[in-house]
Amino acid sequence: MKKVFRIVADHPKFVLVVLAAAATLGVFAWRSLAVDVFPDISVPRVTIQTEAGGLTAEEVEQLVTIPVETAVNGIPGVSTIRSSSGGSLSFVWVDFDWNADLDRARFAVFERLARVREALPEGVSCEIAPVVSVTGEIMLVALTAKEGGATPFELRELAEYDLRTRLLGIPGIGEVAVIGGRLPEYRVSVDPRRLAEHALSVGDVVQAAQDTRTLLSAGYLPDLAGEEVPIRQLSRADSLDALARAAVATGVDGIFMETHVNPKVAKSDAANAIRFAEVERLWKTLLKVREAVA
Repeated sequence: MKKVFRIVADHPKFVLVVLAAAATLGVFAWRSLAVDVFPDISVPRVTIQTEAGGLTAEEVEQLVTIPVETAVNGIPGVSTIRSSSGGSLSFVWVDFDWNADLDRARFAVFERLARVREALPEGVSCEIAPVVSVTGEIMLVALTAKEGGATPFELRELAEYDLRTRLLGIPGIGEVAVIGGRLPEYRVSVDPRRLAEHALSVGDVVQAAQDTRTLLSAGYLPDLAGEEVPIRQLSRADSLDALARAAVATGVDGIFMETHVNPKVAKSDAANAIRFAEVERLWKTLLKVREAVA
């Protein structure tokens, strides 16, 4: 202790410079110190949520939760894996070490989920929940309309496709869930007697309705003046009338039969002639285009 006092007494200028530098560094550290009333002390966690409609809690546990847990088990840095299975819902929480990077952890979980998606039941897909803090705030916003204004369908459509997208673009927002209201839908009414007349089933009608929203390649013309010309099919039903005119079955030689999903069914002979004429006219048009280009 005597030596310290002797050094301070013998070198007063040096001691003052050291004290001034320490005080300056302390002021800078104090100004850059993060102050949080509620500090985030949550462990780095990745939440996997899965919707399995129609499955019981036992089926969700066996068919969804266990495969997901097996897939994420063994990821470097994982400390704990917890899960909860309920009717049509499955949650898996994957906790990582305190020094783990959350972005790297989420990417590692995403890679493992890509391997297990094929083993899940049909129509079931896993999603990683957005990054939110335990101290995050949940804000409820009501969307209303004046009397005689927008309908409940229009309000739900506005909230689902317009307002939700804009809110997600605001920094700091983790997730936006739209609750209430109903989205518009098309309903197909089937007459069993008319189906029996054409030897069709309800499954044929369902498949025909699904085919109206498909995007399939129509191939290409291999040599059209030395070029390959792609052929694009425009069969997506974008209105209720287009859905009602969807063909349900095919006739002889692959000619479409005028068997519609709407209750009114036209005669098959006239329909065959119309469909065949359309195909023949399209083929002649393509031949004329090829000759003109050549």
